Amino acid sequence: NMEIGKVIKQARLNKKITQEQLAEALGVTTQAVSKWETDSSYPDITLIPSIANYLDVSSDELLGIKLEERKRNIDEIIKKKDRITREYISSYN
Repeated sequence: NMEIGKVIKQARLNKKITQEQLAEALGVTTQAVSKWETDSSYPDITLIPSIANYLDVSSDELLGIKLEERKRNIDEIIKKKDRITREYISSYN
């Protein structure tokens, strides 16, 4: 469920930037920005860092990646690593 358009629009409004200004800064058309904001299309992946930088948000925020989600994913990886380590050690005892 990509909501990149909503994030772009909100961040743009927070900075009091017009669609035209954002488009010009990124070298795209105003129509492109409008389509992103209505989720009719998505920005090219190579533009994500530039959009994030210009709007003062993180690329993660733009892509809808929540910090809590990342922490949960990391916790899961650590649990798997610990389980594998325990299994490995017990196989030698």
